[in-house]
Amino acid sequence: MDTLTAIKTRRSIRNYKNEILNTNLISEIIEYGLYAPSAHNQQARKYYIISKKEDSEFLAETMEY
Repeated sequence: MDTLTAIKTRRSIRNYKNEILNTNLISEIIEYGLYAPSAHNQQARKYYIISKKEDSEFLAETMEY
């Protein structure tokens, strides 16, 4: 896929499946995210992996958007 096609066909997904991803897939996704550009090449990224539903619910209740 060329860059223009990737840009034109990108989409946001907000309907999530209730599936558990394996750890290798999560690691791979994070690794690919490291190659994404950042503003002013700051490369300031933090990744938080939430694997327990109760932790996810707690964060949803306590964090401000």
